[in-house]
Amino acid sequence: MNILRGIIPFVAALGIASVATAQTVTNVDANQEGKSIAVTYDLKEKANVAVYITNDGGSTKTRIPQAYLSGDVGNKVQPGKDRKAMWHVLDQYPDQNFQSENLSFIVVGKPITQFFAMVNAGFSPGTGMLLGATVGQVGSVGWYLKGMTTLSSSPAADFECDENGAINGILPAYSGQSAKSKIYGIAGVNLRLGVPVYLCAGVGYGTRNLCWELTDGRWVKNLAGSPKGVAIDAGLMGKIGPVAISAGATFLGGSLDFYGGVGYVF
Repeated sequence: MNILRGIIPFVAALGIASVATAQTVTNVDANQEGKSIAVTYDLKEKANVAVYITNDGGSTKTRIPQAYLSGDVGNKVQPGKDRKAMWHVLDQYPDQNFQSENLSFIVVGKPITQFFAMVNAGFSPGTGMLLGATVGQVGSVGWYLKGMTTLSSSPAADFECDENGAINGILPAYSGQSAKSKIYGIAGVNLRLGVPVYLCAGVGYGTRNLCWELTDGRWVKNLAGSPKGVAIDAGLMGKIGPVAISAGATFLGGSLDFYGGVGYVF
């Protein structure tokens, strides 16, 4: 036990998380338990956890090999308060005396990359209700793919008209019925802002169709109301345990769609 008597009086627990962890690890402390050192900490999300020792305040550090650690350390440690990693120091250094060492402990939690799938519902002021789905990964930096479409599709148009309804300069008789549809796909990235919030941004392509019905039952596509081109997406995503939620907006063809989503993180 002589080897341990010199350790504890000099232990200054130092909690340092890597830049990407956004304070995943907090409240690091260390105490002697029997012939080992117990390093305790709070973990805000599931992570791969490593423990380091340093004697210069963290300017340089040495990772404790996994073979000499037990408890809440290693891959896929579950979140919670008072997680505990046991350092079996006598096994690692059976002959070395630490009485002159001013030891500190650094616990690093690297967030785990996880897949997610989500169902989306939205509203377009110019088109109506939208439904869709999103799949992707979250981590320090992740990605996502999203598709959205209206509940109904536009009929095949027999003619095309300008914004006023004129076909080749002639204004036909309309029944007053209209049909609107929209569909688009987005590819983007999500960036961790903090635990567990992510900023999502992406670009894609989409089309919007506006058709008017003639009195004889045929349909006319309004070109001014049927733009197609680049879609721009931005929003926020949150993660509460295995549940993912999102909210944001997509800009396409001069209109802004608003959406929300809920899903599962694997």
